[in-house]
Amino acid sequence: MSDQKQMKSPLRSAIDSLDPTVLARRPSEKWNTFAEDIRSQSEIDAILQKMAGEVAAGLAKRELAAATITIKARYPDFTTVTRSHTLPVPTAVAGTLAACALDLVRSTEAFERSVRLLGVGVSNLVPGGIEQLALFEGEGAPSGAQP
Repeated sequence: MSDQKQMKSPLRSAIDSLDPTVLARRPSEKWNTFAEDIRSQSEIDAILQKMAGEVAAGLAKRELAAATITIKARYPDFTTVTRSHTLPVPTAVAGTLAACALDLVRSTEAFERSVRLLGVGVSNLVPGGIEQLALFEGEGAPSGAQP
């Protein structure tokens, strides 16, 4: 019986061996549920840009960059859609995250159906937070991205 007490469970061993840097690289997102449905393109764009800026600030604080940007939209009938895009070079630049989020929301029915919830998230996080410049114009971020 005493031998069993000294053995750690596989779960306990896994918990004990967690690297804090791995925990810091968990995906993050900002989302908001609105009191009223939103359909205006300019309002949706402004909300996504603000959220992308908040996500970028969180990445900078944690000294991380993200390769994958995801948006979430929930329609009034509670149908939820997500769209994701993986960049060739991870970034923590708010303008790049926002441009990608805006491109992604345009591939949904958000402007036709209106939205009750919007969110921007990032994943595939890497240490750094420094964006590598593209060798040729047009590489990297989607059209319209600004640093």
